[in-house]
Amino acid sequence: MIPKVMKGRSFKGAAAYLLHDTHDHGTAERVTWTQTLNLATRNPDTAWKVMAATALNAEQLKAEAGIKATGRKAQHSVLHLVLSWHPEEKPLLTREEMSAAAESAISALGGSDRQALIIGHNDSPHPHIHILLNRHCPATGRILPSSNEKLKLSHWAQTYERTRGKIYCEERVHNNDARQRGDFTRGLRPVPRQIVEAAKVLRAASNDNPDRLTQLKDAQRQQIRTLGARTRALKRAHAVSWQQLQATDRARRLRLEQQMASALAHARQTLVERYRPLWRDLRAREDIGRAKFQEREKTQFGRLRNAFQSISTSHSVLEGPKPNIVSQLWRTLTSATDRAAQHERQILRERQTLAAQQRRTIREALIPLHTHHQLAQRKAAERYMVERLTLIEVQKAERSAVREDWRRLSSEHEAQIEAVQASLEGKRAFAQRSEGRSLLERMREQSAARGSPEKAPEQDNERNREREH
Repeated sequence: MIPKVMKGRSFKGAAAYLLHDTHDHGTAERVTWTQTLNLATRNPDTAWKVMAATALNAEQLKAEAGIKATGRKAQHSVLHLVLSWHPEEKPLLTREEMSAAAESAISALGGSDRQALIIGHNDSPHPHIHILLNRHCPATGRILPSSNEKLKLSHWAQTYERTRGKIYCEERVHNNDARQRGDFTRGLRPVPRQIVEAAKVLRAASNDNPDRLTQLKDAQRQQIRTLGARTRALKRAHAVSWQQLQATDRARRLRLEQQMASALAHARQTLVERYRPLWRDLRAREDIGRAKFQEREKTQFGRLRNAFQSISTSHSVLEGPKPNIVSQLWRTLTSATDRAAQHERQILRERQTLAAQQRRTIREALIPLHTHHQLAQRKAAERYMVERLTLIEVQKAERSAVREDWRRLSSEHEAQIEAVQASLEGKRAFAQRSEGRSLLERMREQSAARGSPEKAPEQDNERNREREH
């Protein structure tokens, strides 16, 4: 079992390739059977359209599921998975077993709830199937994680071969054992298709010069490895740049929050210190008022005065319907407890008034600080957007340069192969011409040995002239 995973953006393009023949999209002779998973249709042409619609509506599905639309948008919604068996397994391999293997591989990637289209092909000696998987969940819109997917498939393929009773890929077993020991092992990357096809043509045309073909293939593979290592290094550098940008933005925002908290604390402390004398004066007045209240409580006239002061004070601060003043006066005159309670409530109201004044002063003083903080946050966000757009353009230019290097390398390889083919064809033509010239020379030598037929008429004319004389 050899699993291979690829990603793409277009369901339409992937379906056009998988559901039709390679050289003629109007036919589908290589497609033996199809199957859908987590879809309400069995029609493959309808299935990929439903998957494309699900991927387009991923953000709406997230909103309906209550998931915040955070993070970067997914660039590759299409997952193309290929499962290939050994040619020896073809006689006993059934469609049911291939379908079960496809579902098991999807489960190993964590995509059992994703929409999938399975296609069986018969255009190669080894049996194989293709799986077109939608990475977006049809219920929540979440995208299927792609971390360690090749390692997951490697372990799955090893377990699958072991359950079937025969291991066809021993190198995979050794690599997985090394990874479990902590030794990271990466398999060789596949050679690009154009290089493989060109090598086939070159191999067919250069049977008389295998050393030259081997040297050219080795040189081209080394160039591909070098450029591939550069591409992977660039990808890692881009990821590090994004991490650094986000870390810098987080540190900048955290610094603004810390500065804001420090400024607010300082402003509050300053205003609290400013109000301390007022609170001390209020407490002094309260102590004097309590002493005078207790002194007046010793005489009948003083108690009457305390009662009237408490009633007038309570009526001045009450809101809504006011109680009967006569009944209140009677209760206050007859109860020392009510008079003391009314006096303490008056003291509490004065405290509440001063506290409200202090809070209002602090709130008004903090408004400019909040405004300044919001402005600083806005500037930090604008700065992050500028840095982000700059990084996007820089990385886009670097990726374009790498893609141009790949195209140039491919063109150079094709030109080298064409040059070798032309050289070999020239050698064959020269050999044929040489063989033709050598044959002509041998014929002339044979003719000269027998007597050239071209000179026979001249000899006959000489004999006739001798007879006439």
